[in-house]
Amino acid sequence: MNKNNKTNQEEEIFQTTMEQVAHRIRIRPGEKLVEQVLSESEDTSKAQDNDIIYQVNETPIEITETDYGRKSDRENLNCTVDIGADGMVAYLMLYGKAEGTYTVEEIVEYLNSLKIIHGIRKKTIQRMIDERQYYEEVVIARGTDAAKGKNGYFEFHFNPTPETKPIILPDGSVDYNKLGKIELAETGQLLATYHKAIPAVDGVNIFGNCSPIDPAVDLEPLKTKGVVMTPDCRDYYATSEGKISYSKADHTLTITPIYIIEESVDNATGDIRFHGDVLVKGNVFANTTIRATGNITVNGHVEIANLHAGKNVILKNGMQGSGIGTIQAKGEVMAKFLEQTQVYAGGKITANAILNCNIESGTEIEVSGNRGTIIGGSTKAIEKISCFALGNRVGVNTKIIVGFEKEFKEVIAELDSQIEETRDKLFEAERNLSRFSAQLSAKPDPAIAEAKAAAFRDKITYQANLKELNSKHEEMIDIRERSIDGTVVAFGPVNVGTTVIINGIKETLESERKNVNFTAKGREMRVYSNTM
Repeated sequence: MNKNNKTNQEEEIFQTTMEQVAHRIRIRPGEKLVEQVLSESEDTSKAQDNDIIYQVNETPIEITETDYGRKSDRENLNCTVDIGADGMVAYLMLYGKAEGTYTVEEIVEYLNSLKIIHGIRKKTIQRMIDERQYYEEVVIARGTDAAKGKNGYFEFHFNPTPETKPIILPDGSVDYNKLGKIELAETGQLLATYHKAIPAVDGVNIFGNCSPIDPAVDLEPLKTKGVVMTPDCRDYYATSEGKISYSKADHTLTITPIYIIEESVDNATGDIRFHGDVLVKGNVFANTTIRATGNITVNGHVEIANLHAGKNVILKNGMQGSGIGTIQAKGEVMAKFLEQTQVYAGGKITANAILNCNIESGTEIEVSGNRGTIIGGSTKAIEKISCFALGNRVGVNTKIIVGFEKEFKEVIAELDSQIEETRDKLFEAERNLSRFSAQLSAKPDPAIAEAKAAAFRDKITYQANLKELNSKHEEMIDIRERSIDGTVVAFGPVNVGTTVIINGIKETLESERKNVNFTAKGREMRVYSNTM
């Protein structure tokens, strides 16, 4: 190659390197004009002949002629530097040098003068120099990309969220067999493992500007009962046999005692009282009672029995109480069917059919599936009752109540009258107690002493009654607030003989209705179609 051709090639390369490169800023030592491709959102009014304004992560960086090189100091440095518009990468192009060679130090010093201080690749620069890698654009500085962290989490070695709702089968029937599946633990069994948070990495551009990332969060250790945690807070083991339960609300892992009856409960086994959960794998026959502070689960059928649970009652094959069988639960009641049974639940009641029962729920009642029916008896809930059908074609009297059976004013007036009467009796008992005390102080008398004792007993009784009535008054206010939007929903027929009562507003059906919603507005019952 002759000298003229070489000169032309260098000029061509020079012209190429001086062309605008999209989304980059190009800088050459000793030059006053610095080319910049500005986006539409950037303010070009700030750019001057001898300096540039470069925006990185909303932080303006001003680079002037004195910043990016003084000609007297850079006369042996022949190169261009391109900077990515996001400030995350810088490219270096070295040009051929007639005499001597470049040094890493002078190039790094030049990069520093351009405010490039982070992610400089000195080994790459050294290789460019050693291999005379000229007229080729090479990445010699790259920022640190931001990386999201991962929050800490618990891995449970059991099912922490067992099925709590019946499964609707294609034919409209309800499968209760998967309800109440109990996770049992053996002593020393691994229950849970904690995986620590993976820290986030903040982004840093080549100018040293930081882009903070939200830090990954570690979780607090689980609260435990019947469970031991390793010193590193990683693994959780059962300390005894029992039922495993996990509460997401209060972050608690618990092993509770459980009494398992492998067969049935009858007169031979006798009544059962247990502090914990009770699981009956067989049936519960007539004239038996089960009391548990936890859940009661029965896999088989229940006859004329009494079930009292501090939590939930789950009957996978239903109950036929013959009018005297009872269920009382502070939590929910879930059963395949309930027939001629008296039921009270503080929580929701769910069944496939309710036949001639007296039932009351502290929240709502749902009769599931396309055949879910309530026939006969009295069914009451505070907030909502929903089913497929109400009553039957024969016209069996079926009472459905949401909220109060009487109007609220009447209910609260009766309660206020009882409170006033009890206050009067308490006042009388306290007055008698004072009078008898004064008489005994003047002259001891066994008859007066006995009268004083009776007055004291009356005082204690009336105080307890008054406390109970005041508590009931607050409960009535709460029921009123929760039942104000109470509804009865039937997706199928509502038959003649059905009476719907919502907060004292009563509607007795004289003709069949289908797929309707009952609500009480003001002093009248309103019936809406569910298809509206």
